[in-house]
Amino acid sequence: MDVMSKSVDDRALAEEARALLAATAEADGEKVARARQRLAWVIGKAKEACDHRKEKTRGGVQAADESVRQRSDMAIGIASGFGALPGSLGARRNRD
Repeated sequence: MDVMSKSVDDRALAEEARALLAATAEADGEKVARARQRLAWVIGKAKEACDHRKEKTRGGVQAADESVRQRSDMAIGIASGFGALPGSLGARRNRD
């Protein structure tokens, strides 16, 4: 599962949970009240996990960006090498 589909799934789950909380807002009963409390707690934990994942990703992106900026000549060389590799493999295949 890629990051984009995961975030879409998280958003859909959060929206469904919020809708459930809204739908049961006026419902009576001890079981409903406990279920609403648990659901609210789970939503809070999911939000914390999502925020943590965002910060961790942001930190990784910033570290990669800084590394490329510090070693731009190396990054260009690596990118050129990866760009030339398919061309040389294709040329080799055509010779055979």
